[in-house]
Amino acid sequence: MPKKKETKQQKKQAKKPATTQEKQNTSPRAQKAKKSKSKVYPKDTERGANIKVKMKWHKDKQGGHHHIIGDSIDDKYVSVGLTSKSRPGKSKHKNTQLEARILDKETTSYLRREAQVIRKDLYTGNYVGYVTSNDKKQIDNQIEKAKEKYKNNKKKK
Repeated sequence: MPKKKETKQQKKQAKKPATTQEKQNTSPRAQKAKKSKSKVYPKDTERGANIKVKMKWHKDKQGGHHHIIGDSIDDKYVSVGLTSKSRPGKSKHKNTQLEARILDKETTSYLRREAQVIRKDLYTGNYVGYVTSNDKKQIDNQIEKAKEKYKNNKKKK
């Protein structure tokens, strides 16, 4: 038994502390390449979805959902929410249906309510989706309305 203790002590003494340069070269972080954090949703080729749009995850009280980012004003994004439901809760109006299936291959995607102007820190992730030209026109119209509304409210104050 005492021989094992001696060998452990001898091994500890034989090891000399590594220099900082040696530590940097052997660290696993330095050897791994950085992975992109953006997720790309597949194109809906059946419906001609070929226009690339930037999407982010918006955190809200209900957990969150995807948003298509249209523009930025000050320190805020102008964005339109996405959902897979045709009606929002108990409301009587319908969500706007998109031709392309952005969120997944099986379900149709809908635009939620109207475009919103929200602080940038409430968004996370980077996603890329594809829409058709008709969908892009609808999205741009909603984003322009939200920008005008935000600018008018800002002028009043």
